[in-house]
Amino acid sequence: MKRLVYILLILACSLCMADAHGQDPFFSITRLGDQVQGVEPTCLLQESGGYILIGSNLGLFRYDGSKITYLPTKDGSIQPISSLYQDKKGSTWAGGSNGHIYQKINDSLYLFSMEEGFPKVPVTGITQSSDSLVWFGTYGEGLYYWNGKRLYNVNMDDGLPDNYIYSVISDKYGNCWAGTDRGLVKCFIEDGKKNVRNYGIEDGLSDLIIKSLSTDENGMIWFGTFQNGIGYINPVDEEVTIPSFIKTWEYGTVETLLVHSNIVWAGTSRSGIVEIDMESMGIKNWTHDRNGATFNRIGALSIDNQMNIWAVSYGQLIRSEGRAINHIKNPGSNKSPNSLIVDSEQNLYTAFGDVL
Repeated sequence: MKRLVYILLILACSLCMADAHGQDPFFSITRLGDQVQGVEPTCLLQESGGYILIGSNLGLFRYDGSKITYLPTKDGSIQPISSLYQDKKGSTWAGGSNGHIYQKINDSLYLFSMEEGFPKVPVTGITQSSDSLVWFGTYGEGLYYWNGKRLYNVNMDDGLPDNYIYSVISDKYGNCWAGTDRGLVKCFIEDGKKNVRNYGIEDGLSDLIIKSLSTDENGMIWFGTFQNGIGYINPVDEEVTIPSFIKTWEYGTVETLLVHSNIVWAGTSRSGIVEIDMESMGIKNWTHDRNGATFNRIGALSIDNQMNIWAVSYGQLIRSEGRAINHIKNPGSNKSPNSLIVDSEQNLYTAFGDVL
């Protein structure tokens, strides 16, 4: 019994030390090409069931933590996948590099039936707004939305500044946000009418080319740019904020963006993963796994149910492996501690002989 209590105390101590001191993620790399030759991942999604889906130049794959399984199209053709999304009802959508739109049913991809036909350019992003419209960003034909009955297009004729969409995301107010070559766009449908609002340098953006989008727990819309880092916009008052502590951005294009709690993760074009702590105003840059293998260009980021960060880079699947445990020097004693305990407020107490 004493041994069990001792082990539990050691574990509690380790967790306390990890939480109380600067936590750095370990990263591990899985080389997808070792299992599927020639595969180049393009997008990531963790489904509600827990599996990681990987869109690639060779189609859709599922990763279970050790092996990769190919999920074929219903007709058996190989279709490059450029975007993935799971909607509120649990249906998984996949956008193709050829403009086709699919739904995943069981372990296969089925071409979604749309009377209007499909876009003829890559589907770069998928999202669902709070009014249940499913939005598709395309690289060359603007936005599309599906209302459950038919597919509609929103393009430059409707007010978009550009038809080349890099990323889409939705907010809780029924808006679809899109990053383009000519700024940030907010689009919503009201009484069947298309409404478009564009944001540029004059509105506070640091860069016109918006490559990536994410949202945080407070509903802010975060954007990653071509050469000037990150920022966010409040969808209510439309105020744009560029973090003041980021004086210059030296990490390249923010290809993909992920926000969780106070941490912004930026997947970049040449500098791996940049971790930005909005509370401490610190920046860390990750370009290697724990064994020294490199990852420079990040194509997609995702976060799983255990708060692990996932990324893809040049045929590699990257995953954070928990946190480092830092050594704490014995305070005021050269002796080894003989007992440990953590109280309800996460304070750590150690005993050295007869001294606490």
